[in-house]
Amino acid sequence: MLARKSIEDCQIDNYTIPEGSLFFVNLWSIGRDPKEVPTTLAAMIQCFNWKVVDLEGVEMKGNNLVDMFERPGLTAPRAHDLFCVSVARCSPVS
Repeated sequence: MLARKSIEDCQIDNYTIPEGSLFFVNLWSIGRDPKEVPTTLAAMIQCFNWKVVDLEGVEMKGNNLVDMFERPGLTAPRAHDLFCVSVARCSPVS
C-alpha cells in the first residue's frame, strides 16, 4: 500500500477529494490487473524486457523457469519454496 495526502481539492470520477485527505493506493492490485499487465509469460518477457537465465548465466531451455507464484501471507511468500544447491566449480587448493 502506498499512502498519499492530497495537497489540493480534486475530482476523480464522481468523487470529490478534499485537500488534506489521506488515501491509500493498492499497488499490489494494480500490478495484477489484467487490463494493465500482460498475462502470458511471452508478453511479460517482451513488456518488461526480461531475460531468463540460470545462476551460471546461461539461458535456460524448456520448463526450467523459477516458479514465482505466491501463496497468501503478509510478505507475499513463494507458493513453493526455492532451494539452492551450491556446486563446486573448481577443486580446493591445499
